[in-house]
Amino acid sequence: MADQLKTTENMFACGEKKSAIDQICFTNESPCIHFMGHFLKPDICTQCMKELAKHSRGAVKNEECVLKALEYTQKGEMVPTMILSRTEFEGAVYLGGFKAAVNTAFLKEENVTHIVNAAGKKLGMMFGPKFRENVKKVRETLNITALDLEWEDSMSFNISDDDFCSVVEFIDAARKFGSVLIHCAQGKSRSGTAVCAYLMAKQGMEMLQAIEFMQEKRKMIDPNPNFRLSLVKLERSEAMKRLREMLRG
Repeated sequence: MADQLKTTENMFACGEKKSAIDQICFTNESPCIHFMGHFLKPDICTQCMKELAKHSRGAVKNEECVLKALEYTQKGEMVPTMILSRTEFEGAVYLGGFKAAVNTAFLKEENVTHIVNAAGKKLGMMFGPKFRENVKKVRETLNITALDLEWEDSMSFNISDDDFCSVVEFIDAARKFGSVLIHCAQGKSRSGTAVCAYLMAKQGMEMLQAIEFMQEKRKMIDPNPNFRLSLVKLERSEAMKRLREMLRG
């Protein structure tokens, strides 16, 4: 499917609302008249089990399902999404999955100087020694400063206010040197939670407002219910009050 999707890396990186449908070469291989993306694999249709690009143009009813599908392609996994663009004084904030952490070309081009790994050591255990070696090599070669958080994407793991403060302060400090990438395995729950906390502190957003803001740029972002509860508690805490005062002056 990667070869059939006529899109560009900038579409993912910049989070721009371009016409995604017009950038796909539909092959009409599937007789399915209504593409319905699978909730775990949005690029696969639940009706015919074929990829989105194998449908007819008319079978794709809205652009949102196309954007979701694009995020799950190989190129979509490699290139993170820009959540906040760079300014005169601050670097950009990118959010993505594990492959973005070893995408040397992208990290170099976008001047990513800092990385937050919200999945910690378990990510290396999951994807094996080659991935661990690549991460080490990329960080050393590009002189990247990293923050590794041992967050578990589960209904029992509680994120402390200290952890939230650490990641928010790290991201904000990192932007003074260059751009920062926040990633987990998919670029969905853990990394989405970290960036949500940053938006709440930096932009003064409420939790739901921050999640909607991110989803406009990256459809798959979806902090799990337990993380959302942690974010609600953070929103009402003295820790968030202090963060907002520090980051927003």
